[in-house]
Amino acid sequence: MKVNKIILILLLFFFKLQADSTDFIFERFQLANQIGADVIEVIYQDSYGFIWFGTEKGLFRFDGNNIMEYKQYLKNTGSFGGNVCRDILEDRNKNLWIGTFNGLYLFNRKNDEFLYFKHDSLNNASISDNSINKIYEDREGKIWIGTFGGLNLYIPKLKKFVLIHLEKDSTNQPQITSIFEDRKKNLWIGAHYN
Repeated sequence: MKVNKIILILLLFFFKLQADSTDFIFERFQLANQIGADVIEVIYQDSYGFIWFGTEKGLFRFDGNNIMEYKQYLKNTGSFGGNVCRDILEDRNKNLWIGTFNGLYLFNRKNDEFLYFKHDSLNNASISDNSINKIYEDREGKIWIGTFGGLNLYIPKLKKFVLIHLEKDSTNQPQITSIFEDRKKNLWIGAHYN
Protein backbone atom coordinates (compact mmCIF):
# COMPACT_ATOMS: atom_id res chain seq x y z
CA MET A 1 0.00 0.00 0.00
CA LYS A 2 2.81 2.38 0.95
CA VAL A 3 4.67 1.53 -2.29
CA ASN A 4 1.57 2.34 -4.36
CA LYS A 5 1.32 5.77 -2.71
CA ILE A 6 4.99 6.48 -3.44
CA ILE A 7 4.60 5.41 -7.08
CA LEU A 8 1.47 7.53 -7.41
CA ILE A 9 3.24 10.56 -5.90
CA LEU A 10 6.23 10.08 -8.21
CA LEU A 11 3.97 9.77 -11.26
CA LEU A 12 2.07 12.92 -10.31
CA PHE A 13 5.37 14.75 -9.73
CA PHE A 14 6.66 13.56 -13.14
CA PHE A 15 3.48 14.72 -14.92
CA LYS A 16 3.65 18.06 -13.10
CA LEU A 17 7.24 18.52 -14.32
CA GLN A 18 6.18 17.64 -17.87
CA ALA A 19 3.36 20.18 -17.76
CA ASP A 20 5.65 22.88 -16.35
CA SER A 21 8.37 22.25 -18.91
CA THR A 22 6.13 22.75 -21.96
CA ASP A 23 7.82 25.31 -24.14
CA PHE A 24 5.89 27.46 -26.50
CA ILE A 25 7.63 28.64 -29.60
CA PHE A 26 6.41 31.89 -31.05
CA GLU A 27 7.53 33.09 -34.43
CA ARG A 28 7.15 36.79 -34.99
CA PHE A 29 5.63 37.50 -38.37
CA GLN A 30 6.13 41.05 -39.59
CA LEU A 31 2.69 41.42 -41.13
CA ALA A 32 2.46 45.15 -40.46
CA ASN A 33 5.40 45.79 -42.80
CA GLN A 34 3.75 43.85 -45.61
CA ILE A 35 0.22 45.22 -45.35
CA GLY A 36 0.79 48.72 -44.06
CA ALA A 37 -1.59 48.34 -41.12
CA ASP A 38 -0.69 48.66 -37.46
CA VAL A 39 -3.99 47.34 -36.10
CA ILE A 40 -5.36 43.87 -36.81
CA GLU A 41 -9.01 43.72 -35.75
CA VAL A 42 -9.70 40.04 -36.52
CA ILE A 43 -7.78 36.91 -37.58
CA TYR A 44 -9.69 33.97 -39.06
CA GLN A 45 -8.60 30.67 -40.62
CA ASP A 46 -11.07 29.25 -43.13
CA SER A 47 -11.70 25.61 -44.07
CA TYR A 48 -9.28 25.91 -47.00
CA GLY A 49 -6.42 26.80 -44.66
CA PHE A 50 -6.20 30.46 -45.65
CA ILE A 51 -5.64 32.92 -42.84
CA TRP A 52 -7.64 36.12 -43.23
CA PHE A 53 -6.63 39.36 -41.54
CA GLY A 54 -9.18 42.11 -41.03
CA THR A 55 -7.30 45.31 -40.36
CA GLU A 56 -7.80 49.05 -40.09
CA LYS A 57 -6.66 49.23 -43.73
CA GLY A 58 -8.81 46.45 -45.20
CA LEU A 59 -8.81 42.70 -45.83
CA PHE A 60 -5.80 40.44 -46.46
CA ARG A 61 -5.47 36.69 -47.14
CA PHE A 62 -2.35 34.69 -46.28
CA ASP A 63 -1.82 31.31 -47.98
CA GLY A 64 1.31 30.35 -46.01
CA ASN A 65 3.67 32.05 -48.45
CA ASN A 66 2.05 35.13 -49.94
CA ILE A 67 -0.29 37.85 -48.80
CA MET A 68 -3.09 38.97 -51.07
CA GLU A 69 -4.80 42.29 -50.50
CA TYR A 70 -8.46 42.74 -51.32
CA LYS A 71 -9.27 46.34 -52.15
CA GLN A 72 -11.79 48.40 -53.98
CA TYR A 73 -11.51 48.92 -57.70
CA LEU A 74 -13.85 51.69 -58.77
CA LYS A 75 -14.79 50.04 -62.08
CA ASN A 76 -15.41 46.65 -60.46
CA THR A 77 -18.65 46.49 -58.46
CA GLY A 78 -17.66 43.05 -57.11
CA SER A 79 -14.49 44.31 -55.43
CA PHE A 80 -14.03 44.66 -51.70
CA GLY A 81 -14.74 48.20 -50.54
CA GLY A 82 -14.50 47.87 -46.78
CA ASN A 83 -12.09 49.83 -44.71
CA VAL A 84 -11.94 48.70 -41.08
CA CYS A 85 -12.75 44.97 -40.93
CA ARG A 86 -14.40 44.03 -37.64
CA ASP A 87 -15.39 40.37 -38.01
CA ILE A 88 -15.01 37.38 -40.34
CA LEU A 89 -17.08 34.19 -40.44
CA GLU A 90 -17.15 31.17 -42.72
CA ASP A 91 -20.59 29.60 -42.65
CA ARG A 92 -21.45 25.91 -43.10
CA ASN A 93 -21.73 26.42 -46.88
CA LYS A 94 -18.15 27.76 -46.95
CA ASN A 95 -19.37 31.29 -47.62
CA LEU A 96 -17.04 33.90 -46.18
CA TRP A 97 -18.73 36.87 -44.50
CA ILE A 98 -16.78 40.03 -43.70
CA GLY A 99 -18.16 42.76 -41.45
CA THR A 100 -16.75 46.26 -41.75
CA PHE A 101 -17.54 49.81 -40.65
CA ASN A 102 -18.79 50.29 -44.21
CA GLY A 103 -21.24 47.37 -44.51
CA LEU A 104 -21.32 43.60 -44.87
CA TYR A 105 -19.57 41.61 -47.61
CA LEU A 106 -20.14 38.05 -48.80
CA PHE A 107 -17.16 36.59 -50.66
CA ASN A 108 -17.83 34.48 -53.77
CA ARG A 109 -14.79 32.19 -54.02
CA LYS A 110 -15.59 30.99 -57.55
CA ASN A 111 -15.64 34.49 -59.03
CA ASP A 112 -13.23 36.05 -56.52
CA GLU A 113 -15.85 38.79 -55.99
CA PHE A 114 -17.78 40.30 -53.13
CA LEU A 115 -21.51 40.81 -52.75
CA TYR A 116 -22.09 44.03 -50.81
CA PHE A 117 -24.91 44.55 -48.32
CA LYS A 118 -25.49 48.05 -47.01
CA HIS A 119 -28.14 49.94 -45.10
CA ASP A 120 -30.77 51.64 -47.21
CA SER A 121 -33.17 53.84 -45.24
CA LEU A 122 -35.81 53.38 -47.96
CA ASN A 123 -35.64 49.57 -47.83
CA ASN A 124 -36.82 47.75 -44.68
CA ALA A 125 -35.23 44.52 -45.98
CA SER A 126 -31.74 46.03 -45.88
CA ILE A 127 -29.34 45.63 -42.98
CA SER A 128 -30.12 48.03 -40.12
CA ASP A 129 -26.71 49.74 -40.02
CA ASN A 130 -23.45 49.72 -42.00
CA SER A 131 -21.22 49.39 -38.94
CA ILE A 132 -20.89 45.64 -38.38
CA ASN A 133 -19.58 44.34 -35.04
CA LYS A 134 -20.33 40.62 -35.08
CA ILE A 135 -21.33 37.86 -37.52
CA TYR A 136 -22.59 34.58 -36.06
CA GLU A 137 -24.01 31.34 -37.45
CA ASP A 138 -26.29 29.38 -35.14
CA ARG A 139 -26.76 25.59 -35.08
CA GLU A 140 -29.59 25.79 -37.60
CA GLY A 141 -27.40 27.69 -40.06
CA LYS A 142 -29.05 31.07 -39.51
CA ILE A 143 -26.74 34.05 -39.99
CA TRP A 144 -27.03 36.73 -37.31
CA ILE A 145 -25.45 40.14 -37.79
CA GLY A 146 -24.72 42.46 -34.88
CA THR A 147 -24.53 46.10 -35.92
CA PHE A 148 -24.36 49.53 -34.32
CA GLY A 149 -28.10 49.70 -35.13
CA GLY A 150 -29.33 46.41 -33.70
CA LEU A 151 -29.51 42.67 -34.33
CA ASN A 152 -30.25 41.41 -37.85
CA LEU A 153 -31.18 37.97 -39.17
CA TYR A 154 -30.23 37.23 -42.77
CA ILE A 155 -32.81 35.35 -44.87
CA PRO A 156 -30.72 33.81 -47.72
CA LYS A 157 -33.60 32.63 -49.91
CA LEU A 158 -34.99 36.16 -50.00
CA LYS A 159 -31.60 37.92 -49.78
CA LYS A 160 -32.99 40.22 -47.13
CA PHE A 161 -32.42 41.14 -43.51
CA VAL A 162 -34.90 41.23 -40.65
CA LEU A 163 -34.22 43.59 -37.76
CA ILE A 164 -34.88 41.76 -34.49
CA HIS A 165 -36.37 44.31 -32.09
CA LEU A 166 -34.75 43.88 -28.71
CA GLU A 167 -36.50 47.00 -27.45
CA LYS A 168 -40.14 48.02 -27.87
CA ASP A 169 -39.05 51.41 -29.16
CA SER A 170 -37.99 50.50 -32.69
CA THR A 171 -36.01 53.73 -33.09
CA ASN A 172 -33.70 52.95 -30.17
CA GLN A 173 -32.00 49.63 -30.87
CA PRO A 174 -28.78 48.79 -28.98
CA GLN A 175 -25.34 48.36 -30.50
CA ILE A 176 -24.74 44.58 -30.69
CA THR A 177 -21.23 43.61 -29.57
CA SER A 178 -21.40 39.82 -29.25
CA ILE A 179 -23.62 36.84 -30.11
CA PHE A 180 -23.49 33.33 -28.64
CA GLU A 181 -25.75 30.24 -28.72
CA ASP A 182 -25.75 27.92 -25.71
CA ARG A 183 -26.45 24.16 -25.62
CA LYS A 184 -30.18 24.75 -25.25
CA LYS A 185 -30.21 26.87 -28.44
CA ASN A 186 -30.72 30.08 -26.49
CA LEU A 187 -29.16 33.04 -28.24
CA TRP A 188 -27.18 35.32 -25.92
CA ILE A 189 -26.73 38.88 -27.12
CA GLY A 190 -24.13 41.33 -25.81
CA ALA A 191 -25.29 44.90 -26.29
CA HIS A 192 -24.25 48.45 -25.62
CA TYR A 193 -26.94 51.07 -25.07
CA ASN A 194 -26.21 54.67 -26.00
